[in-house]
Order: sequence, then structure tokens, then C-alpha cells
Amino acid sequence: KPGNPQLAGMQAIAQRLIPQAMAWNPRAKDWKWEVNLIGSKQVNAFCMPGGKIVFYTGLIDQLKLTDD
Repeated sequence: KPGNPQLAGMQAIAQRLIPQAMAWNPRAKDWKWEVNLIGSKQVNAFCMPGGKIVFYTGLIDQLKLTDD
């Protein structure tokens, strides 16, 4: 949901990484990038075509990840 600090963190990281995608796939500049966060204990994340990125909160919580 908007305003979630974990989602905001993932979106900030994505904004730093997305420009790097153009070197690998020039079409990436036209994608409608989207970062989603699913509330689940699963330690998982994945990407889908067109710039859709999904993280599970378990990945952040259980591995105690930081923005670095």
C-alpha cells in the first residue's frame, strides 16, 4: 500500500537500478516500471516482462536487508 516504508525503500533502490537496464535491453526505456511488495514470510523476489518487479516482505525481514 502507498506510504509503506519497505515499499518506498524498494522503489528507491529500483530507481537507482532501472537506468542500468538500458545497457542490457534498450527497450527497457519504454517500459512502465512498477515495484510491488507482497506481505508474506516467503524469501523471494521476481521480475516479469515489461519492468514489473515483485518483492516479498520475508526477503527483507528475514534477511534483515537494508537499502545498501
